[in-house]
Amino acid sequence: MSASPTPRYRLDPTDRIVMRGRILTCKGQTPTGYLMQPFGSEITDHVTFVEFEAERQHQDFRHDTLFYTESRARARARTLIES
Repeated sequence: MSASPTPRYRLDPTDRIVMRGRILTCKGQTPTGYLMQPFGSEITDHVTFVEFEAERQHQDFRHDTLFYTESRARARARTLIES
């Protein structure tokens, strides 16, 4: 009996992902994982689907969908909160 496949998620470039205390955005997907870019950096790191799923299990992991859209940024500015 084979193991179940590792989940793949639809990550948008406007999503904010926090892994291991690093703020990241997803710049693309490869056949084996995601191309993650630290906030304020031009460098991308490859994170395999297996690594990403393991990180999702940590209590510090955070995935804020559409965080960097204009409407969400305006809403945060109005309320002076980050989430």
